[in-house]
Amino acid sequence: MEPNILKALPYKFIKCSSEDPNHPLVSLISKEQNEGWISHPFCQYPQEIVIQFTKPILLRRLNLILHQTKIPSKIEIYYNFPHSYNDFYLDINSIIFEKIGFVYPESLYKTDYNLRELKSMNINENVYFLKIVFEKCIYNIHNPFNQVGIAGIECLGYEFTKENINFIFPNRENEIELYYDNLEYYIPIPNIPDEELDDFCYVKIHQIKEQLDNLINNEYYDNAKKVSEIISRIRFLGGKIYNLNTIKKKAIEVEDYEKAGIMKKEIEKIRQIIDDINIDNLGINFFPQQFSHMEDVEVDNKYFNNDINNNKKNINNNNNEYSYYEKEEIDK
Repeated sequence: MEPNILKALPYKFIKCSSEDPNHPLVSLISKEQNEGWISHPFCQYPQEIVIQFTKPILLRRLNLILHQTKIPSKIEIYYNFPHSYNDFYLDINSIIFEKIGFVYPESLYKTDYNLRELKSMNINENVYFLKIVFEKCIYNIHNPFNQVGIAGIECLGYEFTKENINFIFPNRENEIELYYDNLEYYIPIPNIPDEELDDFCYVKIHQIKEQLDNLINNEYYDNAKKVSEIISRIRFLGGKIYNLNTIKKKAIEVEDYEKAGIMKKEIEKIRQIIDDINIDNLGINFFPQQFSHMEDVEVDNKYFNNDINNNKKNINNNNNEYSYYEKEEIDK
């Protein structure tokens, strides 16, 4: 049963498109008073911020405090929640996000850009990763470098525990138990030199690197980038194997052979994923004389948009330097 009081949920930032050197992303979690995060001057749009929560959560409300002059023309919200135990440990580039909705900030020219706007969105989704996308800025004379910024992010809801998450993953108690018992070993995936990776991963990387070198030497950089991304994926999976081996060794030390057996099976699954990686399936020809350029294909995903209530409300806050100009909600 849900508690009556919403809780401010802890999170960390795992991706950011850009940041102003004087206003980095970490400013949003700093206890000192500051202007928050601001994108890099003359950045490319859209800009993205990706949040990872410390545990799976039920997100009920998202509050965004926007910068008073560096205002995006549109904000879109996306989320991801794992469908299986392994999905908790996906590489950031492998996560598939679903769209929740969007809001349109006010230009604030009527306030002479002296007020900050609060966007409060009712969401009610199970979330582990949250992505906030900022479209191009609303131009004004106080924003000469075409930047966007945000002064605060607050996520309200409830954390799941081993006891109450089973209704989301019914009949999979063993997977959930494994996740919570070994959470400390999985986050983050360590950055391990190739030589220290599992032998299976090291051989696979070495084989693909030879083809990558061939592409670079012949200046086929577009396809070299694709092959490099595959190598990064294998390294990430190698990090997962490293973590699982760590858990397996600890289980053996305390004679928990059942857990060690589970870890062994998980390692075998990941090795099979790595073994199935075949760069030939990308259509890349590694013989320069037969090489042809491949264009990126944009996948058109279908998302749903939420209706937006345009009810404006002035909010005075005597404890803050600024007062909030508007509150606008996304209703599910």
